[in-house]
Amino acid sequence: MENLTEFLVPTRLNWEDVLVDPNNPRFAGETSRETTDPEDDIDKASVQQRTYSLLLEKFDVSDLRKSIMKVGFLPIDRIVVRPLKVRGRKKKKYVVVEGNRRMAAIHSLLTEALEGHLDLPDHVYRSIEEFDALCLRDDVDYKFAQQLIQGIRHIAGAKEWKPYQQSLLVKTLKQKGMSPTDIAETIGGGLSTRAVNQLDKAREAFEQMRRDRDFRDQADISLFSFFVEALGRPNIRDKWLKCSDDGTITEATNRELFYQWITEDIESKGRRKLVDAKDMRKLEKILVQDKDLFNEFVTNREMTIDEAYARIVSLGDWTNAIKHAISALGRIPADELDQMPEQKMKLLERLKDKLQKTFERLG
Repeated sequence: MENLTEFLVPTRLNWEDVLVDPNNPRFAGETSRETTDPEDDIDKASVQQRTYSLLLEKFDVSDLRKSIMKVGFLPIDRIVVRPLKVRGRKKKKYVVVEGNRRMAAIHSLLTEALEGHLDLPDHVYRSIEEFDALCLRDDVDYKFAQQLIQGIRHIAGAKEWKPYQQSLLVKTLKQKGMSPTDIAETIGGGLSTRAVNQLDKAREAFEQMRRDRDFRDQADISLFSFFVEALGRPNIRDKWLKCSDDGTITEATNRELFYQWITEDIESKGRRKLVDAKDMRKLEKILVQDKDLFNEFVTNREMTIDEAYARIVSLGDWTNAIKHAISALGRIPADELDQMPEQKMKLLERLKDKLQKTFERLG
């Protein structure tokens, strides 16, 4: 089967003639059944009901349902079927080779509509009552074709859009007058209303960097994920960067620090303070749990985020930290005690002040 397209025939199908595949390779490991259903049983109501239930329970189709409800079924990536090979059947039926989740979404929407539980807009109903599909020819080894098609679709198939491309789509749809909720339901793919808002604000914050005279040359799209993470962290977004409602960063000093941390620092031999977008999560934890450590991270150009975060993690049991501090005080060299450097003296004074305030609270 060197040229698969020669064996795929464009076909117009009615939804009632399409059967989901109970032997779908996707089900491996998802059910305790070790046997496959014979060809003669695939169109039995009990087999179809069991398969639909498995698809709805184990393979979330809610995002597909929402998208179809919003814009109808767009056969951009057409469902692939094969003829059901059972002799004596009066009406021709087709078994899904690729697209079982989509078929489950279509079936559930139409079933609910026909039972009077769901009001489908006319354009949506028409788009799923009959739709264009691709049908494998009768003379094709469909088991091999199924493995090949699913491999192409799910392993070497369309690449998921990166966050920046997603944010541009969000911008376009907003300009068309769509609300974040409408956008989330239209796009589907599990994108929530919150994620839509986050992408939109992150795009504005990123564009702000691209307009910055000192950093615009370093504002590569690969940095966009840092903005998505930063604007998804309330303490970073609202308290440290002080973002406005549209995502604009208003705190100038911290904005510049943020830019410095995510770009290559010449003075640090090309190293970045924040290497991965997920480092924003560590940064927020440090900011919330230890203000002094956060300030040290800001002022110490050599301190990495992992070094700072390790100190936060090690402070899980504060009594151990106290024991370490007592041990450290006992190891101060005698010559330093006689002539303590000013910076270290200030550190000891801060410790003294913390202890006094702690004892005052204890009464």
